Amino acid sequence: ADPEAEIRAQTAKVLGDAAHAGSAARAVLPLIEDPEPRVRLQAALALGKWQTSGIDDQLFAMAAREGNDPVLRHAAISALTGCVPITTLAARTGDPSVHVRLASVVALRRQGSAALAAYLQDASTLVVEEAARAIHDDESIPAALPALAALLRPGVDSEVVLRRALNANLRLGTPEAGARVLAFALDDSVSTGMRREALLTLQAWREPPELDRVDGWARTLQPASIKHLLQPKLDALLALADSELRTLAVRLMVAHELEARASQIAPILAD
Repeated sequence: ADPEAEIRAQTAKVLGDAAHAGSAARAVLPLIEDPEPRVRLQAALALGKWQTSGIDDQLFAMAAREGNDPVLRHAAISALTGCVPITTLAARTGDPSVHVRLASVVALRRQGSAALAAYLQDASTLVVEEAARAIHDDESIPAALPALAALLRPGVDSEVVLRRALNANLRLGTPEAGARVLAFALDDSVSTGMRREALLTLQAWREPPELDRVDGWARTLQPASIKHLLQPKLDALLALADSELRTLAVRLMVAHELEARASQIAPILAD
């Protein structure tokens, strides 16, 4: 309660670093609404370290208020991560504040929870992209990969999401995932750039690179064979109108040792 803001901030910080200072939580809680940003920052960080329970509403209100300030947003997310249960964070999908939904996604990511997959259907592209990054990047959240892979469809405009959805299908490595990528690659309504990425993903399916195609992490993948899916679609692949895509289709044919008829190869030689 000191009149000097820095004293209030440092008090919250020191208490936050103390192993058994959680009993001070009720005294520190009002400081998340302090007039000074540094006081709010240190108070929220301290509450998160103590894993203070029963303050969900106050922390969500802070997330809504501070969403435009990266430092205070970080503090609010740290508090949500430490204090709010997974079920409560996952239930904020309908919150009117995009800042609250975004903070909930990041808090769930820090907890490694697959429950954040529900945010892949959010109305805000920003929230969906953050959920896709949470599921896909770095250590990832494998249990949520199927939900991300299912986002690979026409109508999704975000390249951030589509690249990760493509790669999620490769990581799953099932025939169903391969069929999804193939259908996406052959869809004329999809941008040429994303169809190119889909064909490159299919090309890598047989021998995935040691370093992840999107985030560069070392991963060992063993996808199931999809030759039986590609062979019936060879005519469509070799008939792609864009020359770059058609070139990638030829490389795909070679990579998977697809059996081509002379009538399929002759027009390419004549091009």
